Amino acid sequence: MPNLTKSVDTTPYEVTVTRGEYLALYGLTRPIDTTLSDAGTAYRYNIDNQITCFTYTSDDAEYVFDGLLTRVFVNPDGSLYPAANTNYEFGHVFTAADTANMPVGTSTYAVKRYDANGRYVENTSTNITITVVPEGGETPVLALLISILIAILTLGATVIVIRKL
Repeated sequence: MPNLTKSVDTTPYEVTVTRGEYLALYGLTRPIDTTLSDAGTAYRYNIDNQITCFTYTSDDAEYVFDGLLTRVFVNPDGSLYPAANTNYEFGHVFTAADTANMPVGTSTYAVKRYDANGRYVENTSTNITITVVPEGGETPVLALLISILIAILTLGATVIVIRKL
């Protein structure tokens, strides 16, 4: 049976994931203005244009999510099934393989969106910070030492500025 433990991180644009775990992101951008056309059935419509491609770029890494996300549900026995006829214009999932290939540490990803016609959607770009921790969940010793050094330097700079005032 798979591990169905779920954690939710609601810090806007800053998330933490353990290497080799799934990372689902929702609501990174608002839907774009569009029109509806008749689907041929009462009370049903087709959306004429949506954001259908997200790109995440950081240094040499690039992740591309094409198409709309189909929501996946978990059965009581742990098996998964996709819901029919659902779409989330602004949600998608980094797979366990994706996060396993991400470097440990903090990276800032530039996120860009493209519509159903492949055109870049103006005013929807953003940056998101993803911190990847090793499978054991512990911060690497070097990263911890660097963080402490940066904190000491920042405190020292603050004291110097206060003395000059």
